[in-house]
Amino acid sequence: MEPISISDRRKALAAIGYNVITPSYVDFQNSVNGLIAETAAFADNTTDHRKLNRLKEVWLQCAISWKRISLFESNPANSQFIFDGIYGTPDTLEVKKILNNIEQNIDSSYIQGLNPNCKGIQTYEYLLFGQSKGDNATILELFADEIHGRRRSDYLLSLSKSLKYYADRGIYKWSAGGEDYVNKFIQADGAGSDGSISVLVNQMERHISLIKSERVGRPLGINNGGQPQVNALDGKWSNKCAELLLGEMDAILAVYLGHKVGSVNYTGLNLLVNIVSANSNNPSLSSEIENHIDSVYSKTLSISTPFDRALFSDRESVNELYQELETLEGLIKNDMKQALGL
Repeated sequence: MEPISISDRRKALAAIGYNVITPSYVDFQNSVNGLIAETAAFADNTTDHRKLNRLKEVWLQCAISWKRISLFESNPANSQFIFDGIYGTPDTLEVKKILNNIEQNIDSSYIQGLNPNCKGIQTYEYLLFGQSKGDNATILELFADEIHGRRRSDYLLSLSKSLKYYADRGIYKWSAGGEDYVNKFIQADGAGSDGSISVLVNQMERHISLIKSERVGRPLGINNGGQPQVNALDGKWSNKCAELLLGEMDAILAVYLGHKVGSVNYTGLNLLVNIVSANSNNPSLSSEIENHIDSVYSKTLSISTPFDRALFSDRESVNELYQELETLEGLIKNDMKQALGL
């Protein structure tokens, strides 16, 4: 089997760098700016259902835009940039203590000094949605109290502003006008373990394993005797589990095809898989991988009830999703890595 040429590796990396990574960081930056604006608008009138609905929408957009770049947070180019303030699991007891400590003003400088489990996108979700599962009347009750409602609004606004640091730094590091990580990423075109191709494929494998084990398997009770664990769901306060899972899958699909979801077609890692599989005993490997990625989408969308109910009422469909993710994980971990010589 002929090795993949440097020009082909660079072609794939350029598509991923310029058409996926950098634009996705721009999307995240824009979504954070939108979240700041809509949080401020809602804070001015926390009884307005329309403003609340808009805020719920932009929070979800922000969360999904982060999911679409989360695959790249372990890239060597980001080794000196810590993302732990973006999507940490909230410590709800500590968050409640912050809300109840009326002697302490909640502002951006205060948020900056908090532990990661008291800030970020998931903490924002908890503060906005509480136990409402998205019900507006229940959410608005959280903001009705004159003191604690105001503190909750201040906390939300400060959280959204703290995300701007990460969004701005991320795009600065990757953009050609900043620290130009995109070209460093493309130039790391070697076939070794420190090359961008190897790093990407390994991260794809870990990402799919995370989705399989943490987003689906653990809530389903795969390692807990089949006992569902609703509290393990990602998006459990907003009831947006499926949307967040698909956001993470968007990152997988974008890297494989070399373009963002919804944009024009380019070539990503599938180009390299096609080159080597054409001369192997599995010439259909690339389409097989893409078909199983598509199947994860379709099986997720086929679950018609929210995940917290589907874990009980539609376990078969959730288990089929888990099995599909397991198959995709195996294709990346074994077949794709072997084909690419990784």
